[in-house]
Amino acid sequence: MAAWFSQARDSSKVPVDYTPVRYVKKPGGARPGMVIYTTYETAQVTPNGELAKRLRVK
Repeated sequence: MAAWFSQARDSSKVPVDYTPVRYVKKPGGARPGMVIYTTYETAQVTPNGELAKRLRVK
């Protein structure tokens, strides 16, 4: 879903970082949506609109 909703939607392989929630922190005074994360891995994924549509919560 991250790849599909990114600006790289039309690319064939998009790097997506992922990490457990315990490694995600919001800095004090940061803009909405701004986070810092550590201890992550990167996956090369292909954006898939059909999968994103099926997984979205209505």
